[in-house]
Amino acid sequence: MTPKVCLVMREFGIFNRAWTQILRNLGIDYTLCIATNSVTSATIQTPQGVFAAGSSDLRGYFRQFDAVILCDNTGNLALGSLINYSVFWLSWNAPEDPAFLLFNPHFSTAITESGYNSNFPSDFPIVRPNPSDIAGTLYAANGGSAVSFGPLNATYTRAPGACVLFLAENIRAHVMTICNTHTDNIPYYWRLDTAKHSTLASTTYTHRVARNGRAGEILAVPAPPTSSEDTETYPNDCVIAYRYRNIFWLPAALQRRLDIADERNPYLFWLLYGLQLAGVRPRYKLPVQVETDHPLQATGTGAPYSHGIATQMGILEASWDYMRDFARRTGTAIINGVVVGTKYRNTATTFHWHSLYSTSRTQAERDAAMRVHQILVAGHREGTTPCGVHDHTIGTNGYWGGSTAAGFVRHSGLRYGAPNDVPIARGRCCVAPHVLPAGVAGADAQTVQVGDTELVEWDIPTSGTGNTFDLPMGSIHAARIIIESEIEEMLALGFGDGHCAGHKYTNTAANNSGGECYWQALKEFGFRGVRSASACNEPLLTKRVVANRLWHGFHLIGDMALDIYGAGIASFSWGLYHPSAPSGGDAVRFYQLDHSSDISSDWTTNPALAWRAYRRVLCMATGRWLATTAVTLGGAYFHPIHCLMPASPSRVLDRFDGWNILNAANQPHYNHAVELLENMDAVVRLLPEYLYWGTITDVMDHRERVMGG
Repeated sequence: MTPKVCLVMREFGIFNRAWTQILRNLGIDYTLCIATNSVTSATIQTPQGVFAAGSSDLRGYFRQFDAVILCDNTGNLALGSLINYSVFWLSWNAPEDPAFLLFNPHFSTAITESGYNSNFPSDFPIVRPNPSDIAGTLYAANGGSAVSFGPLNATYTRAPGACVLFLAENIRAHVMTICNTHTDNIPYYWRLDTAKHSTLASTTYTHRVARNGRAGEILAVPAPPTSSEDTETYPNDCVIAYRYRNIFWLPAALQRRLDIADERNPYLFWLLYGLQLAGVRPRYKLPVQVETDHPLQATGTGAPYSHGIATQMGILEASWDYMRDFARRTGTAIINGVVVGTKYRNTATTFHWHSLYSTSRTQAERDAAMRVHQILVAGHREGTTPCGVHDHTIGTNGYWGGSTAAGFVRHSGLRYGAPNDVPIARGRCCVAPHVLPAGVAGADAQTVQVGDTELVEWDIPTSGTGNTFDLPMGSIHAARIIIESEIEEMLALGFGDGHCAGHKYTNTAANNSGGECYWQALKEFGFRGVRSASACNEPLLTKRVVANRLWHGFHLIGDMALDIYGAGIASFSWGLYHPSAPSGGDAVRFYQLDHSSDISSDWTTNPALAWRAYRRVLCMATGRWLATTAVTLGGAYFHPIHCLMPASPSRVLDRFDGWNILNAANQPHYNHAVELLENMDAVVRLLPEYLYWGTITDVMDHRERVMGG
């Protein structure tokens, strides 16, 4: 049966398009309905007519859907009306009625309308929030700290943290969670009337969504701490998600804003979880995968860790051994962009080639790097860690990141290497063939086609037989030389190809994919897609990707960084938090998670704050990754060595344990790769109907499926 849901909202002007984009990506049909007013006398505009909010006609209309989703929420508990019309639906509990999903619903005691209060179920077990008695009706979450903005408006940064225990599944996961908010900008969890819940939990109830056969079910609660250091605890009557008959009371899923559908929706776990609970079975599951840039690289050896190169390589070796094993057991493939071009064009010893072969490195350092490299090559061959080209040596900004690559050094052999005399720029004469008079073209004329554009060029600048020359970047001729040189280096490194084996993909340096001439050249070399920013040749900014990110069958996968430091500010991450880190140099500063200074103010004397930082960082990074997976079908990535420096060199793979395990800076040990992958694995296990560990090939296949090719 075709899955189908109904979305109810007050107006399109504040409707987040991510609602419908996610449903399209899942293959779930949807219908949009508009409420004309917010009080109980509201009418609902449907494609089949206008129905009163509490009418039997609307109830009958809703019964064709698997679920009805209420899209509206608020950050002000004192409002007297918002979604008052939804009160009628709380009593539509027959087996024929759909599931109702209410995310961060407004049901406070500030609603004094008699039509609402007289219809609100007397046995409803969640205490209605009272804006005049918040402490007595809600539980402050996230350490009770106010944020500097509306908590529901978090996008890439500044979100609260939560570790949630899902009771039926017995799984703990860090997912962004806000049940209610108020004008004080504090996120809250709900308070349960335990007597009412006890009655509901012992009452037999028949509906397809009542998996325990009871009228009430606690779905999720704040997870109890795993360490005595962590003092953020909640009473037994604190609840995060609840099923009342066929009504699901859930935390916020998507914020209300007029916007395009993008990855700035870090709360959307709750939408997927709610749909799964409601029995909405999507046509398609979403593939989850992650990428890295610079899988083998060294970084600074200074404060606060003072890690030597061999120590850095040891951290990488243990982490890559773990990531390769993770890919094996989950069935994913961790894509890696290997920094190339350094064999010919860059002598910096931090990058891949010189880490292995530069004589300025000690033998012990080269041996340590080689052990990491061998893991990557073996993983490339078996499909767990496929590697592709990633070139920072052509202006440091990826493809067409500058107008000319001065002193460009090319490879030898193959088609475009020395000593072959090949075109390096567009011909000085360039004419469309349909207007070219006969006999005008020069003797060296050739037809060049990029996409739908075909031109005849002659008087073409060439390379000569040497290997060094100034290379204008903006042509397919330059793209061919550059890409072939990158592939030659990958072959020399032992990878067998430059496009992540059978995936025929790579992640471009600086997310610069260069524009049409580079896409055409990549296709010629067998690539199916690359990761790319929308502005695909910064800083020139002369090109943009096509709107649907699919150019003549070539995929331009959107990017989302999961790093825990600001690359333009620090050489590597200083950890979850470090008192002396530069602005943006640690995870808390980079993600702007120090709400009301509730981490920085007492970091060194209150061990609970490390756990607070851990929750927020993991929720923020996971929220970014999940939104990239579900909304944009993009590519999330991180830079391993830069994010792994906070790991303890002697206990690299240990899970976070606050101040009980310290790193070289005498700060809490944190391995970003381990924590991020294990937390996302918990999310995937929670959502077996909606997510699966896949590969970038699965992502491109799915993009073609939902985009129609």
